[in-house]
Amino acid sequence: METYIQVVDAGAVAGLPHILFLVFNAVSAFRYRYNKLKRLEAELLLVLSGTDRFLRAVELVGAKAGRPGVAIIVAKGRDACAHSAEQISASIDGSDALPSQTQEEVMMVEIARGLGVGSPALGSKGYDVNGFLYKLVEEGALIYC
Repeated sequence: METYIQVVDAGAVAGLPHILFLVFNAVSAFRYRYNKLKRLEAELLLVLSGTDRFLRAVELVGAKAGRPGVAIIVAKGRDACAHSAEQISASIDGSDALPSQTQEEVMMVEIARGLGVGSPALGSKGYDVNGFLYKLVEEGALIYC
């Protein structure tokens, strides 16, 4: 049973829904054979970064020394995933789980990725956080078009 692990820059991730869509898009690419790369871990970087150039993806969203990271684990079965998470946690200092990003952090991901600002809505700062998340997920999926 294979388990895939990719560590990315925490600043490139806009919470759990973003990761779930990222994994869904990358796994679907392999299932339906339109993946761009041979390894799922590498494909995750492409989808997260929204580019089909691997080196650019590493620059944009790859883990960086001295910055918080997020480990994305893709495994068949809950036990395999839990086992991998335990091994990672045991080998990292300060492995406390990061909380979900705030609206402001999602906005910073949006700005850092060079996407336009979403339409005003009911968010605390007047921005549509769900719109930002939708645009991030959509940009990742568009690399297959």
